[in-house]
Amino acid sequence: MLIYGDGDEYQSHCNQEKRKGMVMISCNPDVLGADFTAMFEERGKVSDCFYLFELDSWTACPTVKHRLSTGSILLILFVVLVTLYILGGSLYQRLVVRAKGVEQFPNHSFWSELGNLTADGCDFVCRSKPRNPAASYRGVGDEQLGEEDEDERDEHLLPM
Repeated sequence: MLIYGDGDEYQSHCNQEKRKGMVMISCNPDVLGADFTAMFEERGKVSDCFYLFELDSWTACPTVKHRLSTGSILLILFVVLVTLYILGGSLYQRLVVRAKGVEQFPNHSFWSELGNLTADGCDFVCRSKPRNPAASYRGVGDEQLGEEDEDERDEHLLPM
């Protein structure tokens, strides 16, 4: 908003104060040049009379710099690294190791077992009770085994 004061005095109204003009500048990206319009004149009051103008222009619009955010840069970097990993690993498996078919995918055995490994890790972390209760230790002594005949123990070793 621009305010111009100290103009000519009003003749018969507004208490003979000096004329004042207000220019309201607004952003309009569709206007290539400048669109200057006289809106109205406020002179029906005893004081504070003014002329109001409107100026529309694309030059009043703020400049917006389009830059990538940190998250976008990290996402692009991640996609590029994964692509390089898959392409480079596949070429290595194909040309050096001479792998064929699905085995060309880098670290195929790891990626095929990843679901099971994840489930095992979740099972280990999230379960509150142990899956198998710990067996209590019982000592086994010679007296609990009982006596066997020496012939019975060696019977299965002899060829017949």
